[in-house]
Amino acid sequence: MKQFILWFCLVVVVIAVLVGTSPVARADVYASALRVTQIDSDAPFDGSFADGTGARIHFVLNDHADNVIVMIELQGQILRSFSLSDVSAGEHSIVWDGTTNYGYAAPAGSYTFRVYAQSSGYSSWTMFYDSGEAHLYTRGVDVNNDPYSPDFGYMYAGNNGGPLGLGILRYRADGAPAGDSAKPLIQSTASYPWGSQNVFHATIDYLGRVYVSGLNTNNNVVRYDPRDGSLKQVVGGLTNPRGLAAVGEGVGFKLYIATSTSVVVAKLGLSDTLSVPLDTVANLGVFVQDLVIDDLGFMYVLLRSGTTGELGAIPGWLEKYWVGGRVPVTRADSIWSVVWSASRPAEIAMYHGANRSSNKDDRLYVSVSGTGTENGVYEIERFAFDQPKAVKIFDPPLGQISSRAGLTVDAVGNVILFENNNEHYYFISPPNGYNYYITPSPSGVAINVTTPGKAAPVLSIAEARVDTSPADGKPDRMNQVVTVFGVVTSPNFLLSSNAFSYYIQDATAGIDVYAPGTIVPFLNVGDSIRVTGKITQFRGLTEIQVANTLTDIVVIASGRSLPAPKVVTVGSLLANAEAYEGQLVTIKRVRKASTSVAWPAPGNDANMTIYDDATGPGTTLTMRIDKDMPCDSIAEPTWPQDVTGVVSQFTSGAAVVTGGYQILPRFASDFVASTGTTQGSVTAEAQSAKQETKPDGYALEQNYPNPFNPSTTIRFALPEAGHVKLTVYNILGEEVATLIDGYREAGWYSVNFDASRLASGTYIYLLNANGHILKGKMLLIK
Repeated sequence: MKQFILWFCLVVVVIAVLVGTSPVARADVYASALRVTQIDSDAPFDGSFADGTGARIHFVLNDHADNVIVMIELQGQILRSFSLSDVSAGEHSIVWDGTTNYGYAAPAGSYTFRVYAQSSGYSSWTMFYDSGEAHLYTRGVDVNNDPYSPDFGYMYAGNNGGPLGLGILRYRADGAPAGDSAKPLIQSTASYPWGSQNVFHATIDYLGRVYVSGLNTNNNVVRYDPRDGSLKQVVGGLTNPRGLAAVGEGVGFKLYIATSTSVVVAKLGLSDTLSVPLDTVANLGVFVQDLVIDDLGFMYVLLRSGTTGELGAIPGWLEKYWVGGRVPVTRADSIWSVVWSASRPAEIAMYHGANRSSNKDDRLYVSVSGTGTENGVYEIERFAFDQPKAVKIFDPPLGQISSRAGLTVDAVGNVILFENNNEHYYFISPPNGYNYYITPSPSGVAINVTTPGKAAPVLSIAEARVDTSPADGKPDRMNQVVTVFGVVTSPNFLLSSNAFSYYIQDATAGIDVYAPGTIVPFLNVGDSIRVTGKITQFRGLTEIQVANTLTDIVVIASGRSLPAPKVVTVGSLLANAEAYEGQLVTIKRVRKASTSVAWPAPGNDANMTIYDDATGPGTTLTMRIDKDMPCDSIAEPTWPQDVTGVVSQFTSGAAVVTGGYQILPRFASDFVASTGTTQGSVTAEAQSAKQETKPDGYALEQNYPNPFNPSTTIRFALPEAGHVKLTVYNILGEEVATLIDGYREAGWYSVNFDASRLASGTYIYLLNANGHILKGKMLLIK
């Protein structure tokens, strides 16, 4: 314990030193979308810990992190920190209960917070994300790289119609759609009168405002402001505008615009629309596709042969100009030129290093559309000097990229390619090795504590009912007050008495929620609820007992999908009954034992005795038909039946904590006539005969075959027994299949995944075994 305290203090000291500096990009992993809410809703934190609830801090990781530390500060001092390990990409949250690292109630005040993310990185340029078929019709993309902006990490792209619609798209740093209704399109931008124009390149200014150019009908530049949702034209009367570059701040803000064969600058300053004439900074005589301006006043432009049309022709060039002096410049003024003889350069992006007073830490990238070896994404080495070199860093796996392919670089140096031909977007990580990034809480976002106190700890249901010290059938947190979240899986089991007993379940476990002799609120199956109460036990059944059902139970949402029942046998259930207690299960081919009591008459209870074909009649289980459940009024079904219900427990005496396990059917639909035969355990996987020996560590192998159609096999290893969940997600982060969710012994396992009902595309499979998270990627091609 002393060693742990010393280690923890060392970490806090190191982080305290780090957070005293400005955010510096050192990593390919970072946290974004930082915000603070109530623990059970998106409502802002109410400032009170005395009411028993805490504050939830949300963040999104763009990629897997080996370690994450969330630090909560008051006047520059870290008062509370949370450490996480092996954290997957996507949205995460922690709950602050209002206490310091020493367990005392934190004083009132305005708290800031920071999120430190660290990973081992990649040894070479590596594609770590592929969106699959995203149906992009984009012409350009940019990312908000201001760590103090509430929009930090969000990517914006102009989209020219197609399945996603005409307007502006928004994505999170992990690639998830972040428009409206869990889709990419920002709906308010769809109503703008775009006409028949093409929505082209996007750029973001110092206030986080997004600019897109449009040609054909309007030939203008339109600005979208995420802060208030406003959308307006800021520059009009242009000629085929495409590439954009936002430069400067305040009165010095300028917008550079590629128009036909020229580059013009709109000196907007603090104005919403251009009030002074456009200045021409370059007359280049060929088609100008895109541009960037560095902090020293050098302009880098992508050129294509020809002077008319929307796309220009080949060959294509990248050229550098000084535009801080006499303008307009011409091609005779170019400092250097890089040519792609058989390709069109599509978009250019610059990554700014920590030292903004020089460009020696900057990086320059270009996407190039070609049919041969020129096709791909390039880093331009030595671009600050007079002998640049184009080095290909990424060759898209699906072949030729679009001549309109968008390109940007995020805050930590990941290159992001939005690709139209195959309608994917890719994230490519630089060869950084060990890396980290510290994201501060956004400007104006604070945890304002008005009423100090200590909230009940928020736990998963598995954490609330854990039994390890020792494993004696009693929860370790007996009589502790905790908060859990879950979905209601049963009607009230105590309608006949003035009491309250509903089962709830989350992704980790299930538990009974009980309140004796109190006002009984009506809950529906499928309600998502927050419960605060004391962990207790009755006749072996672990419960969370609430004191006041009116205040300790909050309905968050209704109509949620129930967890898929775990398919078990009577034998496997009894072998690990405590792990299944409180959860929905299905037992296949159930039969009534010869020793069973009769099926109850309507309005009566019965503790029936059942067995299943898989385990055999020598092992039986109690099936309680409870008069409080809707299934009590149905006629006895014809056996065998596939039976679904909640696993419960009622032991022989008050002091007995194991035994008395039951399955509690709820509805008539929980009984389904069995078909076919069952041999052995009904499981989603088979234990592999290839390796009988106990694995040395957790492992998740690449699925085989890959690509596949329509089925594939996933193998994984467990060095120790425990709870295992193997889940498949689509590219939007939506769960499409749960292959395993239950207890497994140590060993190697093979799981078949049948994707017959799914569309072609990239899917992610994620293994969560005893808190160890591993993931893989597979491609379904039909």
